[in-house]
Amino acid sequence: MAKKKKYSGEIDKHVDWGNYELSGETYEVVGSSVQNFIKDTFEQKWGFMAKDKTKNLYMVFADEENYNKYLEDPQEHADLKLAEFESYSNYYMEFNLANGTKTNNAILKGDTGNYISFYVDTYQKSEEGSEPIKVVEGLFITIIIARSAGGQDVISLNGTTNENEEGYVKEILIDDYLAEGTNTITINVIGSTTNAVINSTITYQVINLAIVDDIKIDNVHHVSPSTVDSMTINWEVTGSASSSKFIEWYLDGVKQENTIPPIGDGLETGRRSYTFNITNDFYEGTHNIQYRAYMFVNGQYFYTPTYFRDFIVHKESETPMAAIAMTIPIGHTPLLGEEYKHPTLYGLVQYVNYDLLMYVYSVYTSVEATASIHNGGLLSTKITTVFTDEAKLISMTPTLNGNGTLTIEAINENVYEADVVVDELDINISENNTGLILDLRALGKYNDNNKETWEYGTYTSTFEGFTWDDNSG
Repeated sequence: MAKKKKYSGEIDKHVDWGNYELSGETYEVVGSSVQNFIKDTFEQKWGFMAKDKTKNLYMVFADEENYNKYLEDPQEHADLKLAEFESYSNYYMEFNLANGTKTNNAILKGDTGNYISFYVDTYQKSEEGSEPIKVVEGLFITIIIARSAGGQDVISLNGTTNENEEGYVKEILIDDYLAEGTNTITINVIGSTTNAVINSTITYQVINLAIVDDIKIDNVHHVSPSTVDSMTINWEVTGSASSSKFIEWYLDGVKQENTIPPIGDGLETGRRSYTFNITNDFYEGTHNIQYRAYMFVNGQYFYTPTYFRDFIVHKESETPMAAIAMTIPIGHTPLLGEEYKHPTLYGLVQYVNYDLLMYVYSVYTSVEATASIHNGGLLSTKITTVFTDEAKLISMTPTLNGNGTLTIEAINENVYEADVVVDELDINISENNTGLILDLRALGKYNDNNKETWEYGTYTSTFEGFTWDDNSG
């Protein structure tokens, strides 16, 4: 009798392990193939069910071992889950976004004050035509923030309830969890009594965009009918490579339509420059450049702050001239027309140092200048410094909050003015009036002479409402 050939490939339930007819020949199936067939068959049998409470689903596995392995890494071991189906419940939830929270969001990197707000209501199902019954219960809330840049955070909010009629509004600041790229926020909610579940997803696209320049506000341009100067602006733009980046700039409050090539898709960083002539047609005094970068993403424009840079044109005047550099925050537009001649400084906070880059030019070797801020006619802060040929970063500490005026004076001339907005400090600063000890000298005093008045040198104290006895004198 001829010896049968061995077959070591894959088989199914129809194969005769001892006499496998294939292509006119008879094979004997080897033990390893039989073993793999048996194992694979068992792996596909429904042998264990578990409930996914975050999705109100039953999951099916071959056995508990596969279930536990799946829990270790659901993405890597997704093939171990054989099936899933919805779990019936007599209760259901409604998920509602609140306080302006949107499902899809796009922000500029560095933006702060990003909150997600929501509330959840639980209802008991009722007969058709009847109003559902609201159920008051505790909520187990898990928020998973996954970043395309890598990593994720999990926030648990156990103990939250939905007891008020409008639903319990939960508000969470998420600034510290967001990173450049796509941030997917999954909110899973489970009712502590009903086991009803609901989930919702919010996305934040964080866009990286920044621009810097090399403009020197102390570079004075000297011109005359026969002398022409020039100015070159060099910019460096950094941003997400997924979209083109553009530069928008203004000269003396007028938007320049000169075409500056964009930094195209696929590039994170790009450098651009522009040169223009400064002729005798420029008036003598302080001129200004403003610029910002922008991107167009998902149908929306994203701008950097506007950067405000003065420069000085000198012809023949002996009057001092001043220039400043500052930042106009996002949300405020560039200054148009002659608004640049009287700008507004933002970002000042009461009792907090504010740094201002400033330069005062004089035809003389040096010039002393004083920068002061007044609020309602009252002096809020003041600093005096000497300028030669370089700009200086001066630090000012306003003591008054509200709207005020910055004034720069040199050689008895008011050479620059700007509005300022000083925010009130959150911390309450006031004189200490508790637990104080009064320390007076008893020299020359005795018990029966004028106890209500004490004098020492140039200081006099008068007491009112005191009861004088053996203890108090």
